[in-house]
Amino acid sequence: MGFRFRIVVFVLSLTIAAAGMIAAAVFLGVALYSWLAMFFSPAIAALLCAGAAVLFALIVLLFGSLLARRRKKDDAAVLLGALLGEEVRGLTEASTAKRLLIALAAGFAVGLSPRLRKIIAGML
Repeated sequence: MGFRFRIVVFVLSLTIAAAGMIAAAVFLGVALYSWLAMFFSPAIAALLCAGAAVLFALIVLLFGSLLARRRKKDDAAVLLGALLGEEVRGLTEASTAKRLLIALAAGFAVGLSPRLRKIIAGML
């Protein structure tokens, strides 16, 4: 299976899971409203449900912003490098001619860019 196929399967499964979570959240809101309607008037029960939803959204945003601050700038580059490396590995396993062309392109890029040479030297 190719890299693109795995990405498509991942995005599709994530979309289906998100749709399921949205449906579950709607049912949870209806259940909360029904329970609160036994104790309060329907208008007050609806306001309490809306307040609970807003509070939950604010907590999720706060948690997300805290996680985003802890993340290093280079995490995205590391992930992209790993994905690119996996794709190149798949290409090099295919044929000797592709291996030669990839090695030639990589050598050309390293020889052309002093910044890339410094990055590679820092990693070694």
